[in-house]
Amino acid sequence: PGMASWLVKAFFLRSHATQSLLRPNYVVSLPARYTMTEQPGVEERSIGNFTWKYVPCEVSTDNYLDRFRKTLLPTVRPNWNPSQLDHTVFGGGMSNFLAGIYEENKKKEDIVLIRIDRQGAEIFSNRDSEAIIMLTLNEAGLLPPLYCRLKNAMCYGFAKGRNLTVEEMQDKAMMERTTRALARLHAVKIPAPFRGQKPQVWANCDKWLELLPSEYSDPKKNESFRSTIGSVKVLHQELERLKMELSACQSQLIFCHNDTVHRNLIYNSDDDSVSLIDFEYSGPNFLPFDIGNHFCEFAGLDDINYDLYPDEDLQKVWIRMYLEEAALLRGEDARSVTDTAIHTLYREANKFALASHLIWCTWGLLESHYSDLDYDYIQYAGIRFSEFQRRKEAFYAL
Repeated sequence: PGMASWLVKAFFLRSHATQSLLRPNYVVSLPARYTMTEQPGVEERSIGNFTWKYVPCEVSTDNYLDRFRKTLLPTVRPNWNPSQLDHTVFGGGMSNFLAGIYEENKKKEDIVLIRIDRQGAEIFSNRDSEAIIMLTLNEAGLLPPLYCRLKNAMCYGFAKGRNLTVEEMQDKAMMERTTRALARLHAVKIPAPFRGQKPQVWANCDKWLELLPSEYSDPKKNESFRSTIGSVKVLHQELERLKMELSACQSQLIFCHNDTVHRNLIYNSDDDSVSLIDFEYSGPNFLPFDIGNHFCEFAGLDDINYDLYPDEDLQKVWIRMYLEEAALLRGEDARSVTDTAIHTLYREANKFALASHLIWCTWGLLESHYSDLDYDYIQYAGIRFSEFQRRKEAFYAL
């Protein structure tokens, strides 16, 4: 109560720009005539054995359509008719703006996505790293292709389907599809350039806390920060205790998504499957973090309600589905999954749920300092920190 007007904006906070053919913001037809200019040189960028196309130009939310026609079309879709293009704006998120481009009347046949970075996006994610991830997952059959990178954008394929709803997160059939998708992702080997890196949960917490200002230039932000969090020192103290409490976790580093909000889960009715999108925060991490973070996202984005956090029974149903799917992917009998293994992962996932709250709290505070969007990120950070405080003693005691 009293927060609905702000919480309805939560989609813009962490869902990023998400794709859905069901409810685009608008569709605009291009003029029938155009003038094609010379295409800039397409470069090849490489890190290790990973190579992708790089087009050295910038795009904006005002000119991306024209840029696509004039500079990207020969590289991405040389057979398309430039005079018969439409586009759909899927949404604008914290770190990016997403649009789809397609030939007139052929949206369901082929659509190309272009995602444009917002101000400060480079603080939170590395686009070269994301290119490596997209190439890796495309090769594994888990993601559409990456067509090219631009100075401030990515151009890639469309994952067919629709975003899951909050309610579907707790639907048993959809849970089974989701655990299958996550198990397949976690089975992907960590790309060579990422091996030896710190777990994302600690790397990001450490980095983002160091970047936080001691105070905000806006007095209202300072007042809000002090009333919801207290100080940066408080966050450092909580992080040190969290690391100590979780040091006993024996989970190995695997490739994790790290941001499985419901709008990053895509249901495709054609093959009755769920797939994952938006890998900006992906990388090496602990399995219990990816699961605990996912459980936190049962609370939703548009109207955050932590009463929807799954109880022990539902969590263990989810975990059993996941472990059985993971066993099958390893060529093992699903019946080999034990109650002990399920309970161990249950304990660890809830402890790492605290890490999820702390990392996204820090993210919100940092966004409030760097972002040029008019959203109350400190209030969002306060919601996550409040839930962290409410749950921490019970979860530490598991």
